[in-house]
Amino acid sequence: MDVPPDPALPDGGGAKRAVRHAEKPREASCAFADDVARAVLDKYRALLAGFEGEMPKQTVVAGVVAVADDGSMECLALGQGTKFLCPAALRAADAAGTVADVVRDAHAEVLARRGLKRLFLEGYVLAPGTRVAFYSSTAMCGNSCLKKWAKNSNKKVDTLPHPPFHVSQRDAGQVAVTLKGEHLHPLADEAPATPATPPPAADGMRVWPNGVAAPIGTTPAAYTQHIDGAHMKHYTASCSDKLAQWCVLGLQGACNSNAGRVVPHWVVVGRKFGDATLRRALCCRVTTKFFKEAHHPLMYCTAVPLDESVYEGDEGATFASPLCLWWTRGRAQLEALDGTTGLTPDGTPSPLCRSALAALVHTAGGGESADALAAYAARKAAATAYQTLKATLFTNTKLLAPYPRPAPPPSVLPPPPPRPQKRKREDEPAATEPTK
Repeated sequence: MDVPPDPALPDGGGAKRAVRHAEKPREASCAFADDVARAVLDKYRALLAGFEGEMPKQTVVAGVVAVADDGSMECLALGQGTKFLCPAALRAADAAGTVADVVRDAHAEVLARRGLKRLFLEGYVLAPGTRVAFYSSTAMCGNSCLKKWAKNSNKKVDTLPHPPFHVSQRDAGQVAVTLKGEHLHPLADEAPATPATPPPAADGMRVWPNGVAAPIGTTPAAYTQHIDGAHMKHYTASCSDKLAQWCVLGLQGACNSNAGRVVPHWVVVGRKFGDATLRRALCCRVTTKFFKEAHHPLMYCTAVPLDESVYEGDEGATFASPLCLWWTRGRAQLEALDGTTGLTPDGTPSPLCRSALAALVHTAGGGESADALAAYAARKAAATAYQTLKATLFTNTKLLAPYPRPAPPPSVLPPPPPRPQKRKREDEPAATEPTK
């Protein structure tokens, strides 16, 4: 029987609408990568069963997984979110003296790492021989999403040592530090005029007026520093740049560094995986002839999807929800965070904010200081090995320090390595003055 057309539908209901999967099917690097993804996603979905609230349709989930010698896995911390505070919000919080009470970056990767830091501050210790894997349901924002200047392998099987990496387009943005958000207008009154609209996009990136390319949704730090250098502390670095630092300094943070560096031995990614882009973004661009301390994780792709939904017609993914979630081992439920305010949904500081972590350190230290934030800063400064490595990283790579930072004291900053002297051949004639 013929069905009459439905006038309520644009096509009368007669044409079939195209259906697309939110995540394209992909091939896993190995079974281990899928096991790491399931360790995070199974915990995340189990916790969602007890969460009351409207969940976003699309989101990003990240987590840290402990891998024991016998191969058993346990999720230690996870985060879900795609939001961060804009420079204007951070500037207002700074002026009000409340910047330590907000979580400025609520991207999933950052929430998972901050949760892990809190877990260590609460006294958790990794068992001997345990290593960690870092999982993200999609490639980290920033350099990890920049497909240009990289030839990704279809096999997706990473090996160590990583292939030699050569910087060929530094000025064009091949290894550039990027900031979250597309910052078109400076906050400083004295800054020069900036474009009213973003530069045109092509191949998932934009080329900014200074000639530096950056993935859509980010801004080259060099461009922002030019237009608003006085307020760089109010901008937020991309997750690719943060993870590159964590592959050197460790995930544990300065206050937990006495137990050693907790570096990710594996990085497992779902959507937008590219082995060459991840190697460049997270470790290889940090290694220079003067700095060899970067840890090189194995980059693996997982076939386990986070989002199994489908889109019809022109419908696409939207990441508009401000709801962000986090969890750490030992907690009974997910903790909520409003990514647009950096506070909990009821307007109070989150246990992941700097003041909450400082209070945790202050309590553990016996509360000898009246100022918890000052005590927190003092404990971080006292981690000499960590601070020395950090100063060496920023000094010798000139890559991961886009913000104006105070100069470290001479006792922390190591001297630069000596430049090799060119050997003079015995039969080489002595230099003479040029004739006039």
